[in-house]
Amino acid sequence: ELSSEIASRPGAGSREYPHQDCLGMTPLHILACSTKQRSEMYRIMVKCNPGYLFIQDKWGARPFLYLIWGRAPKEIVQLVANAMKIHPPVEDDWESDLYYSIVATFARAAAPLVCYEYAIEMAKLFDLNDERRYPFWASSWRHAVETLCVESHASREYVEGFIQIFRTSFPKTKLDLELLSVTLVRREKFCFKPFWFEIGVGDRISKLHNQTWRIELGRTIQTFPSQSSERDHQQRVDIMNRVLTKLAEYESIQRLWVVELAFWKHRIHDESDEKIDNVGERDFREWCRVTSGSDIVLPCVMSYLHVDYNFTRAPTGRQG
Repeated sequence: ELSSEIASRPGAGSREYPHQDCLGMTPLHILACSTKQRSEMYRIMVKCNPGYLFIQDKWGARPFLYLIWGRAPKEIVQLVANAMKIHPPVEDDWESDLYYSIVATFARAAAPLVCYEYAIEMAKLFDLNDERRYPFWASSWRHAVETLCVESHASREYVEGFIQIFRTSFPKTKLDLELLSVTLVRREKFCFKPFWFEIGVGDRISKLHNQTWRIELGRTIQTFPSQSSERDHQQRVDIMNRVLTKLAEYESIQRLWVVELAFWKHRIHDESDEKIDNVGERDFREWCRVTSGSDIVLPCVMSYLHVDYNFTRAPTGRQG
């Protein structure tokens, strides 16, 4: 009876008469928001007006988004996804547009993190979990991180959890946030949080072997002023530049440790067993390190890189 009633209404079965309320929601939107989900109701709605599937409400959300947000039963989500594939819109790559909209809307609302996990799980219904789509996910996730920081003012724990979901779901895809974090420092004057910058360079800092360096850079980042004056904004930019310069310097030194080890290894292999017997193995290894030539070559390299570091005083392999 309900099917017959809906089918008899003006415009039923067409895309031009959406039956939207004051919020732009169609009956399918409202059904997707319901706490009671019945597959037969969705079949009736889609049969009578497939245009409901792609109509957006005043927030730009399609009914499918509310199914994901409410974590509707998987059979319901699959039913609607199949209907969308049977009655696709004229736009190309509408599946990516659909999911980009879902991630962006969730970010603006700071939706529960489980919603993102469910969205990724259901992406397989549209073949969006294929490796060829990974750049799309990285792009949408970076945009969402910016939204979470600037618009939603999400907490550090929330943003870090959001980023971790991406890394767990797409382990082969790098989520490069450094350019975003630098942009936020340079552009944003109000409500700035130090962790906005830290999420961009945190991976690089964590890869430093020297614990003292990691602590130093972490403490420097925490000195970002949070006020919104022009002076405070410029101070944040200056601190950021110092951190990036120091980080690049430490990374160069760390790479040159490998070069020093190569000199040391060559010197050890180049000496005879007689030398080891004369001075003892421990003293022999230290002697090889000091006389390997690294104290001559590496300072020249460091001078070229404009980095100040004394390799002859740093015990190789014991940097933290």
